[in-house]
Amino acid sequence: MRTPSRPNGRARTTSRRAVYATGSKDDIDDEEYAIGLDRVEAIADAVDIPIVGIGGITADNADDVAAAGADGVAVITAITDATDPAAATRDLRAAVEAGRERRNA
Repeated sequence: MRTPSRPNGRARTTSRRAVYATGSKDDIDDEEYAIGLDRVEAIADAVDIPIVGIGGITADNADDVAAAGADGVAVITAITDATDPAAATRDLRAAVEAGRERRNA
């Protein structure tokens, strides 16, 4: 994990592995690499900086990632492989917003 520090000693970012198995990384073992939702929740509960879910994120699971504590998601194929990238982006945004509402309920 990489955590660049601010002058006050507080981290401003953190890097972790993929939430789910991802097809965009050919050189990794997906089962070993993916951290899952429980780990996303543990990280979100442990830090006071924004976190982003990345790796294997789709409109079908982005709400669960946000509900687990991610402030947002980063995707590649969920948009680039979509027939309608604009609609895919809207679907992802709606899923993240729904997940945030679930977490804050």
